Amino acid sequence: MSRWLEYKNSLKQGSIIFKLSTANKEHIDKNRQYIKCLIDIVIFLGRQGLPFRGHRENEDALNKGNFKELCMLFSKHHIEFEKKYIFNSTNHTSWAIQNDLINICTSYVRDNIVSEVKKCGMFSISCDESRSHKEEQMSICIRYTNNLEVKERFLGFVDVSYRQNADALYSFIIDFLRFCNLSDIPIVGQSFDGANVMSGQKGGVQTKLKQIYPYAIYIHCMAHKLNLVIVDTCKYLKYLRKLFNGLEAIYVHFSYPSKNKKFNEIQNLLGLKKKSLVQLSETRWACRFKSCSSVIQNYGVLIQSLKEEIDAQKNKDVAEAIGIISTIKSVDFVIYLFILKEVLQIIHILSNHLQSKSATLGNSKSLITGVITTLQEHRDSEQHYNTLWNEMLEFSTKHDISLEIPLQSVSKKRLRKEPSQLKDFVCLSTTSASDDHTADIVETKKKYWKKKAYYNVLDTMINILKTRFSEESLQVASSVDNLLKLKFESSSFLIDHYKDLFGICNQSLMSEMSVLKNILGENSSLEEIKQHLILYDGKVFPNFCKMFQVAVTLPVSTAICERSFSTMRRIKTWLRTCMNQDRFSNLSIMNIEKDIPINNEDILNIFDKTERRIQLH
Repeated sequence: MSRWLEYKNSLKQGSIIFKLSTANKEHIDKNRQYIKCLIDIVIFLGRQGLPFRGHRENEDALNKGNFKELCMLFSKHHIEFEKKYIFNSTNHTSWAIQNDLINICTSYVRDNIVSEVKKCGMFSISCDESRSHKEEQMSICIRYTNNLEVKERFLGFVDVSYRQNADALYSFIIDFLRFCNLSDIPIVGQSFDGANVMSGQKGGVQTKLKQIYPYAIYIHCMAHKLNLVIVDTCKYLKYLRKLFNGLEAIYVHFSYPSKNKKFNEIQNLLGLKKKSLVQLSETRWACRFKSCSSVIQNYGVLIQSLKEEIDAQKNKDVAEAIGIISTIKSVDFVIYLFILKEVLQIIHILSNHLQSKSATLGNSKSLITGVITTLQEHRDSEQHYNTLWNEMLEFSTKHDISLEIPLQSVSKKRLRKEPSQLKDFVCLSTTSASDDHTADIVETKKKYWKKKAYYNVLDTMINILKTRFSEESLQVASSVDNLLKLKFESSSFLIDHYKDLFGICNQSLMSEMSVLKNILGENSSLEEIKQHLILYDGKVFPNFCKMFQVAVTLPVSTAICERSFSTMRRIKTWLRTCMNQDRFSNLSIMNIEKDIPINNEDILNIFDKTERRIQLH
């Protein structure tokens, strides 16, 4: 009878084997939930770019680092997590487990990128280098399409401190592509800066890459080229050098806390919107325009701050303040400041476009042509100069500056005159004789500054733009532009270069482009073409779909590399210089590619594939 009762009871409550099995399942579920929480903490810290570890992590430490402090926070709200974390001798929060989880999360993100690239069947590569705490780090990024949407992805940092010659950099790039399982996918384009080690036609990295990837067209980063236009213009015109030296002096002077505080106070008193002064940099592409704009907006504040400083006579910086106020109140400083702000405002549009992920060689070429044409129109337009002159007159009247023709143009030194035998000739080039400014004094102020400043700056800028972005250098861009305008004959350079790689049939491609042109019309946009290709799933226009992918995959600039360097400086601070290379590169990927979702269940399953001291299956 007792056995019968035990049997009936077991049917209700379950047998011993069943209870053991259920208990084991619950134990595994709790373990998995605990590790999932740790994975979520790793993902959170990685995406936020926050450090994991503290200076001290023992029990007496007030701050054990973000990772363990977040574990303590979880423990306050989750009883099961508290049991595993605090009361277990093995809580799986060591640096080794952290590295494992970081590495798995990074591999998960990178595998996601690689699978998209393989689906696309092509990609382009961009590389750039930057210094970080006595180390030379090379950023490797790629560009490809996913469902015809352009994607720019960061793959990682490579420490190239040991050697930076072409052979070494080439080896680093090839080894990294093999590591990422991308070495067997065709590279259609490569973009670097203009340094000889990267761009050299005989022994540069781009030439060595072409030995393995013969279809990888080299494209000099257009954003760098545009920046060099501004650098060259300042190099050739001494007044612009003087202007930027003055702007730099202003920034340095007001970077002291006491002076900056006074500057902000006067801004508030005058009811002006706060706008900080911008430091100049040869590698920061937008800083010059922002600096000119900031000084014009804060000109009255600058003058008042400097005058109060001079009146106070507190320290030796008074002499510097006198020099700065003398510089910025000079007529040539004001004239060139307004002219350059006007020019850089136009250049700034192109600069922003070249740094965007959606930029293609085709629309970049069109925008470059548009910028040059706009500058030329401004140069030839009397109305535009009149508007600018009125702005300068209003500004100079407000701040008590006289736009007079400088009297120093009549030099105290004896002017060297033109040889008498040249009097009956028209000189088409300059001679060694000094300019005779006496005739200029007779001219009106408006005409004088138009000739001496306005024309000078615009002519120099236009000529350098045309040189840097010549038709020869934009051959690929022109071909891409014509392809996206559905002009078969004009895009023959691009088609002939890639037709063997992708098995393009010229006759079929021409027919496909003709049909698309008739469907969309003459002035079809890039977005309209893309939508039609998606609509027909690439099967109706297979040849053009492949060429379209090539056209938008070709890189425009290395701006994505520059953005990765910003992340590098946020992650690898001077407090974290001991971080090893793998952890640093992995955390950078998690921070930069945060739009790629990471499933903690998938990460847990990968983590469980290695033998662990915790039961997870």
